[in-house]
Amino acid sequence: MVFTLGTVAVAIDRFGKLALGPEALRRVTDAYEEALRQLGLNDVPDTVTEEVARRIITLAESGVTDSTELAARAVKDRAA
Repeated sequence: MVFTLGTVAVAIDRFGKLALGPEALRRVTDAYEEALRQLGLNDVPDTVTEEVARRIITLAESGVTDSTELAARAVKDRAA
């Protein structure tokens, strides 16, 4: 199965190397899209969107599974 999910898929491939099932990948993607929306960013490959994706991946690897929490923490970290 192949997912076309923009920058988050690229970031997962480049930075995370996560073994995600379809549901977990959907949660990470939902979190990424919500974080970009809250930050007023578009899903284009650049250093800022990759940073957001990388942070969400790091949080997911640490065990955070809720997409709302992933997005909120990524936005908070970006604002800090």
